[in-house]
Amino acid sequence: TEPEGSSAPVEKRPGIVPAADLASLVAVTNGGFKKRHGGHGIAVAGETLLEPKAEFCTFAKTKSGGYRVGTWSGMAAQANDLSWFRQTPPCLVEGGTKNPDLANEYKAKKWGGAEDGNKEIRRSAIGVGPDPGILYFAIGDYTTAEWLADGLAAAGITTAAELDINYSYTRFIVYEHGAEGELKATSPLLKDLKAPRREYWKEASERDFFYLKWR
Repeated sequence: TEPEGSSAPVEKRPGIVPAADLASLVAVTNGGFKKRHGGHGIAVAGETLLEPKAEFCTFAKTKSGGYRVGTWSGMAAQANDLSWFRQTPPCLVEGGTKNPDLANEYKAKKWGGAEDGNKEIRRSAIGVGPDPGILYFAIGDYTTAEWLADGLAAAGITTAAELDINYSYTRFIVYEHGAEGELKATSPLLKDLKAPRREYWKEASERDFFYLKWR
């Protein structure tokens, strides 16, 4: 159902891992913010579900198979070379430099917070470093956007986008394959990470997500 109001046919946004990929499914991660939380652009299967905005960080896959992370204003000229993209709040780190607005995160309000205004919450991010063949996913509890950016930069990640926030929506679910084809959802990264048993692979998710599979 996300982004709300999309006219794209449901077959282009089924909300479930394709049956052909289930045997090689490794993990599922969360997607980004809902449409009402910023209107971040999204395109999948050649269909733009929500138009991109110049100022937002963008996670994208090229038609040649590579991944890119960066502000859309610097990526827009290559839009025709992308097979899909997902926008997020402004980049946490770009070109190896931490976003200067992070120092005033409470005032800028660009990276979200809990309903009570708390900024020390669970957050996730996606990023790339000097080696274009490696894609990084990060998740942390009780962290501000600035602290998350500090950790990403310390790990050598040169460009990173915050994906989502809060307890319920930040996930990294690893799947164990049973003998009868049944998949068991586990969450090895954090003890209390929410790992729905059937969502993503047997039941459609209302929100977008990313999944990883063996080649």
